[in-house]
Amino acid sequence: MSEIQWTDEMLDRMRSLTDPLADAVVDEIFADGEVTAINNLMRDLVRNDQVPSTQLPAVVEDYLARSAVLPDWADAARIRSAEAFFARHGLLISTSLFFASLPRCYACANGVQVLHQTARLATDTRRRIAETGQMVLDTMAEGGLAPGGKGIRATQKVRLMHAAVRHLIRASGHWNPAWGEPVNQEDLGGTLMAFGWVPLDCLDRMNIPYIMQDAEDYIHAWRIVGFLLGVRDEMLPRSVDQAATLMGRIGERQFAPSEAGREMTSALIEMIEETMPGNLFDGLPATMIRFCNGDAISDLLGVPKSDWTSKLIGPVNKLFGLIEREEDHSSICAKAAEVFGREFNQAMSWVARGGVRAPFSIPDTLRAQWGLQ
Repeated sequence: MSEIQWTDEMLDRMRSLTDPLADAVVDEIFADGEVTAINNLMRDLVRNDQVPSTQLPAVVEDYLARSAVLPDWADAARIRSAEAFFARHGLLISTSLFFASLPRCYACANGVQVLHQTARLATDTRRRIAETGQMVLDTMAEGGLAPGGKGIRATQKVRLMHAAVRHLIRASGHWNPAWGEPVNQEDLGGTLMAFGWVPLDCLDRMNIPYIMQDAEDYIHAWRIVGFLLGVRDEMLPRSVDQAATLMGRIGERQFAPSEAGREMTSALIEMIEETMPGNLFDGLPATMIRFCNGDAISDLLGVPKSDWTSKLIGPVNKLFGLIEREEDHSSICAKAAEVFGREFNQAMSWVARGGVRAPFSIPDTLRAQWGLQ
């Protein structure tokens, strides 16, 4: 397997590159003066699971046809293995989405500026988080990456929304060129690894055993997701080791304190605590963010310090059964994460995302395997 050299020179070049296919679609619509059309398109793509073709411009129909094709290197057997891996570890993986994947995205001081400027996370946090979690479910659940699968349509919509955001931010006059292009290839690669590799890192931190080949297949599935999202081949790791290397390189280059990152993290913590029933989990998000990311990243994000023993042992004893206080930190965190994952996914199932779209939807097969109502 050839190694990809993610040098500073190469990654600097990635910050100047975006997604020509999706950008051309959005640019053509705006060139025709159809600002209302693009606004309506974005609204329909966000709010509806299926948008009737009669409502779509011809250029969008063409884009949907071209961007639905899997790469020739996609392996159906490895996709099925990744789906099974997600089903087995999904509660912890979904927990890591909120406690690790999103915070590491917010730690990228340049990339987080797009979120900050669009302001959707701060103003509509619950709905935005539900949409992000839904994309992970759509792509990783059984059949998500099969022809016509929900995961493929989800990536198509996100890819087009990225292009629309780029166009609007460039036109706003408020973008600092020092941040690179909005939603550029380095940021796309970093986000992909935050959702693909970071959950594996969290499983390791919690000492959760898994078969390495299953993890390799999971990275393979996320490589396919990246391809569908318009991420360039040189930003798509081919193994767990390569994924760790890329995430590490991006962290070295991009992790830094920023007002935007702190605001996004604060909104995330507030949203999680408001979503969970009662006050049993108060203080748990900050504690778990520190455990999953370490103090250095947590400090630059302004994550409050907390007593992990009281914050973790309380929920675990209440909902999971008595444990010994002598148990190691990682074991308690793993139990707390599983409890939280079950309760949070249950709570998010009642979150409406607007329009005619169903609430946060967990497939029946996963719901049964994860013990959800």
